[in-house]
Amino acid sequence: MPGTTVSSWLTSSVVYYRVRTIDMTFSEPILNCLVLNVLKRYLLALQLLLLVAITVCGEKEDEPLPLNTHPPEWTVSDWVNSKPLTLQKLQGQVVLVRWWTGPACPNCINSSAALNEFHETYENDGLQVLGFYHHKSQMPFDQNTVKEYVENLKFKFPVAVDHDWTTLTAWWLKDDRRKWTSVSYLLDRKGIVRYIHPGGQYVKGDGEYEKLQQTIEKLLKEKITENNNRIYYSEIQFANLHSHKQKTPLLGGG
Repeated sequence: MPGTTVSSWLTSSVVYYRVRTIDMTFSEPILNCLVLNVLKRYLLALQLLLLVAITVCGEKEDEPLPLNTHPPEWTVSDWVNSKPLTLQKLQGQVVLVRWWTGPACPNCINSSAALNEFHETYENDGLQVLGFYHHKSQMPFDQNTVKEYVENLKFKFPVAVDHDWTTLTAWWLKDDRRKWTSVSYLLDRKGIVRYIHPGGQYVKGDGEYEKLQQTIEKLLKEKITENNNRIYYSEIQFANLHSHKQKTPLLGGG
């Protein structure tokens, strides 16, 4: 009996070894297949994540500027050349707002002539040019210095100080990718943003100047009816109105 027991044990061991060998032989390719499937799914998921990231970033990079919206009321003070103005008070006029800073900003200096020209040419047709000073100098802010800048640049239109860049941030700098702070907003007679110049300069004769001027003239030709609808003056009507240098905004029905 003991011999039989040993023999049976040896036989069982050999069979078990062979079975395990067969299992390992078959399980290795299965395991490899499983690993490959997991890797494929992982790579596919990674590709999808990259695609989503690229799409989202691309949409943000190309997202439109906030046109055709009402901007929030500005928070500015220390007005020069004018009593304090508000968006509500300027309803019915076309409004051009330009952020600018001191002589260290060449874009501001180079664009000052265009602002003066727009003010002189279109003020009586209903354009209100505004300059919002935002302090960038390492020197402490001084209101008298701002007044000197205004005089040196020959600004006759209202200028205000945007302390702490409060309004500039609310209107423009929420996106950290902005290249310039010298942005210009053009609002129509209903206070809606219709054009944004993203900063830099516009000088008479260049494309930026011409585009801004054309948009100003287009908005000045609009008049708001009693039903709050936009209609347009004809070229002849606008030319006649411009030649008469009317002092009031172009409002009314018809």
